[in-house]
Amino acid sequence: MTDSEIISRICPGSMVPFYVHAGIGRHGPEKKLKKGRVVMNCRTHLVVNGGGRHGTPYVVDEENMSFQ
Repeated sequence: MTDSEIISRICPGSMVPFYVHAGIGRHGPEKKLKKGRVVMNCRTHLVVNGGGRHGTPYVVDEENMSFQ
């Protein structure tokens, strides 16, 4: 099963782990692992509520999703 097939099978309401940009460090860009609740899904990407006071939206695709 490919990564895009896994993304297309995730239902709204599921919790998914993903990486966000956390700044530039000595050795290049750094990423931080976050979790969020899926709000909408398409075949290639997800719209995730990252939490917070107003529900920060994130777009998650194959490049920044954690498949562990």
